[in-house]
Amino acid sequence: MAYSNFDRKGRRKKARRKIKYEVGMIRQNENAMVEVEDRKNGANARDRSDNRAG
Repeated sequence: MAYSNFDRKGRRKKARRKIKYEVGMIRQNENAMVEVEDRKNGANARDRSDNRAG
């Protein structure tokens, strides 16, 4: 498929391996609530978790 990196609305798909790794890191940090909210937030999850950590 020519546009496999994009979904129907033209947004870039996220790399699944990267997300799994990041969620794992969050779990190790014992921030369960942050992990759950990151899953809900989707695209902005990593930025928000970084802001909370720092």
